[in-house]
Amino acid sequence: GNRILFFATDNSFVEILDKNKNIINDSISVGAMITDFKFCDFNEYLILGYINGNTQLYDFSGKVLFTKKMNKGKFSIVKSVSAGNIGNFYGVIAGIDNEYITIFNVKGEEQWSRKTMLDRRRKVYFVVDEINNLVIEENQLGVKVYDLGSGFIKYIIRISDFEFTKIHY
Repeated sequence: GNRILFFATDNSFVEILDKNKNIINDSISVGAMITDFKFCDFNEYLILGYINGNTQLYDFSGKVLFTKKMNKGKFSIVKSVSAGNIGNFYGVIAGIDNEYITIFNVKGEEQWSRKTMLDRRRKVYFVVDEINNLVIEENQLGVKVYDLGSGFIKYIIRISDFEFTKIHY
């Protein structure tokens, strides 16, 4: 990619560098440990998730576009963030003892939020796909596919539904 994220070792700031290692933003000062980050594919946005349950959307100049406190679950740790490929929507998976997936628009307005019915204590891989109007979340059994606009579960695809054949070389 053309952008590099540089974290200070003491976790006190973040800088965005271009591919020539030029700093392209004012330093972003952070107060809590960053748990996940994602760049938007088409717009110059960066979303950061923190261990204290906060999530922030920045433009590449370092300006905060929105900050949200994820009051989800008994412990509101942000496990994962995802940016829509166009940049109009952003997703967050947060919470321990009730885990939630929440989708925001670029203005920081919550579009929808659902319990995942899981209690993972690790990063969760998920994609906000604005082109196909989907949110795809992986889990230990397969994937869950949501409608981006409503949060309605469109498909649950379980790995056990497929037969795997071991290939010998």
